[in-house]
Amino acid sequence: MTSGLLLAAVLLLQAPPPPPPPPQSPAADSTPTLLDCSGRCPKGAEAPRITYFPQLEMMNADVRGGTRMHNYLIFEAVVSEDGIIEQGSVRLTSGAARSAEGDIERGLAQARFTPGRLNDAPIRTRVRIRFDFEAEGTNWTRYTYRVLSR
Repeated sequence: MTSGLLLAAVLLLQAPPPPPPPPQSPAADSTPTLLDCSGRCPKGAEAPRITYFPQLEMMNADVRGGTRMHNYLIFEAVVSEDGIIEQGSVRLTSGAARSAEGDIERGLAQARFTPGRLNDAPIRTRVRIRFDFEAEGTNWTRYTYRVLSR
């Protein structure tokens, strides 16, 4: 009986090691590839911030809504991990200053951002960006911009 147990122990020691576990598929990774901060950023996430937007010269007629002297546009876009707007991701979602849409879209293509962050790592982030316009003097329009996030 002892020789049978000894033989089983020797065979067990000589058996090949079990195969390694299969690699995790990308779907099993719980880190998202696109963070949605177009409404409220998830807990532990930080929305991108605008660090550069080119100076645009706009006449009052470009942004006036009838007789109103104040107007706005809101865009949705994806900011890459490198802090630039991804080509083809810009979409106008609301606002009445429609004649300024092309100028603002060209400006967004040149804009730079600090990227969104999730768990202290940069991540592609969907955001909403608001532009407010106000007539200034007789020919010029002043505008401000900000990333909308709560």
